[in-house]
Amino acid sequence: MSLVFRDHQILVISPGSLTTQAQMGLAESLVPALLETQTKVYRDGSRFATTGSEDQAVWPLKQGEIADEAAFHFFLKSVYKSAVRADAVLPPALYLVSSVAWNRRQLEGLTRYLFEEVGVPALSVCMSGVTNAYAYATANALVIDVGFEKTEISAVVDSEVNLHASRIAPLGGNSINTRLSQLLPDLSETQVEDLKLSGIVETLLGDTTLAEQAEAEVRGKGEEDEGVIDVAAIVSSGRTREILEQRERELKGQVPEKKANADLDQNTFTDRDGVEHTVGRERFNIGHKLIASIIDTVALVHADLKPRAQQQAWEHVIITGRGSAVPGFKVKLLARLEEEFLVSRPPLMPEPIPNDAATMGRQTPSDSDYLTQVPTTIRLAKMADHFPEWKPKGWDTAGFLGAQIGAKQTFTSGFENLFLSRQDYNEVGPSAAADY
Repeated sequence: MSLVFRDHQILVISPGSLTTQAQMGLAESLVPALLETQTKVYRDGSRFATTGSEDQAVWPLKQGEIADEAAFHFFLKSVYKSAVRADAVLPPALYLVSSVAWNRRQLEGLTRYLFEEVGVPALSVCMSGVTNAYAYATANALVIDVGFEKTEISAVVDSEVNLHASRIAPLGGNSINTRLSQLLPDLSETQVEDLKLSGIVETLLGDTTLAEQAEAEVRGKGEEDEGVIDVAAIVSSGRTREILEQRERELKGQVPEKKANADLDQNTFTDRDGVEHTVGRERFNIGHKLIASIIDTVALVHADLKPRAQQQAWEHVIITGRGSAVPGFKVKLLARLEEEFLVSRPPLMPEPIPNDAATMGRQTPSDSDYLTQVPTTIRLAKMADHFPEWKPKGWDTAGFLGAQIGAKQTFTSGFENLFLSRQDYNEVGPSAAADY
């Protein structure tokens, strides 16, 4: 009989190069991570500690890779131990999110450490590409996860990462900070980060931005309802007089239309110390190197997939990670993906298609290749609507939502062979980690 854990007996840990998310216990309605900490420890001679001076700091993950195994082991142990209550009868099962950059030897060493030194009763290691696919409820996906200093591009086929067709692009969201620092050298490192998160830094798509496109769509939908007042909504708001007076001023043309950020030659932001800064249009000149790096890496991933898997992946593109949170970035990246990879399939013609038929991007098939060349469509995966706690936070960390979904399925279902138990480890050893 398979070992079964309850929701409160499960710990989820998702490590990143800069920060690590964790949560002890799974809520009935899955929520964003309740714990987030920097992925660093401090070296004190031959030992590690959870506190220390910055000159002793060790960041064990670099561009997704485990750069310092001993430091990473200690870090995971400290996160695990801090999550376990002193009166806990049984230590929690661990659901650990991994990267395609971790090799088999590192995974086996980590498994040995977690069972023998940390004392986990059960372990499941799941790649971040799969947890992102879980979040979007799809078994096939092209996952572009823009992290701090790398972008992990995973081809998920039948709910498994195709390791042969997955890659790490060497740039992440921090490359945007580097570019802003070059353009605005008077800003400190923290001020650059505050600027990036302020909402006035955008990646432009031609002459428009993501925000402008959304506003245009809303305006288009609302044109046919112009002049109609939602009385119930106004009354229930408790601001009836204020709203009606505002509407009257608007109808009289007394309220000037607010300019979009992209139309402003200058805009301001306030840093974490309360100081206001004014910046110019250089705030739009960002993201180009990052997008180019992603495009080049996606080309390698695409080439290593079979045609059927290629099209399935392109129909569920997931652009995620905090490095992708800059307004307009996802739209610009999607446009570049379409430009570079989308095959333009002509309508049926009685005559053979000439070899120089126009196509888009890197794909230039001849007339006999149109039946096998893909993708003919590129679509963003759609997030489900039944996770209300995530909507205010956004979907840039949706991989952690998928990790909770995966953890629940793995440890509470009662199905066999979904995780590595202590008994399995004692019988087979750390090499069994690759099977779970």
